[in-house]
Amino acid sequence: MKIKLVLRFMVAHWKAQTEYRFAFFADILVQFFAYGVTIINIWMLFRNITTLQGWDFYQIFFLFILNLLSYGITGLFIYDSSRKVEEMVQNGTFDTLLTRPLDTFFHLVLKNFSPLFIAHIILSLLLFLAFLDRFGIIWSLGKVIMLFFTIIGCVLIQASIMIITSSLSFWFTKSTTVVNAMIYGFRNFITYPLTIYNRFIQFLLTFIIPYGFVAYFPATYFFDKNETMFFPALKYGTLFVGLLMIVLAKLVWNAGINSYQSSGH
Repeated sequence: MKIKLVLRFMVAHWKAQTEYRFAFFADILVQFFAYGVTIINIWMLFRNITTLQGWDFYQIFFLFILNLLSYGITGLFIYDSSRKVEEMVQNGTFDTLLTRPLDTFFHLVLKNFSPLFIAHIILSLLLFLAFLDRFGIIWSLGKVIMLFFTIIGCVLIQASIMIITSSLSFWFTKSTTVVNAMIYGFRNFITYPLTIYNRFIQFLLTFIIPYGFVAYFPATYFFDKNETMFFPALKYGTLFVGLLMIVLAKLVWNAGINSYQSSGH
């Protein structure tokens, strides 16, 4: 039942977004351009060096693709929803979600599906296919299965961080700065391997804001690297961390709902 409901809302949002086709496709082109600049930056870096802490251009490109793909899938459903919580709490329109026979966050997602993130998914898949032979990964059935579950785990981690940061709006009047720092600031760190950063950043992106499991740790598995930052088993932990994070995100969201007071009170 929920799947059918999601599909109906997705179709409705797609029709609404593409009603002004020029603006819609212009936004997609802007996104392609923005990520193109990032790609050029990575390429320019490797014009002067062969490897970065033992990672070559294509291996770092793999980190970028994992990050971009999981962010695109997450943003498709979660991004707009997480960004609108603060405004809804402040003006009291969040009350409308509490009167419906649906989970509040699920209802919020249905109202704010974001078709523009399809550009992220398309771009990341095109880049993955284009450079598949150059990554140097020795593919096996086990690695293909691992890639599938890794992407699920990456999406869960990115979604959890968006949900947790949006939940701050229930306690703090202005949380947009924190949201921007968490989603944009720290996520940018994982374009490169964690080993290039100091110990504090490594710890932060592993155990506090676990973006390291979105790209770096699973990549060490796919490239058969022997890097043992903290614990060797962390390279297998993306799905497990994603499941833990989504449970934590749900608990934080429910705690926020319980402490929420309508602007009319």
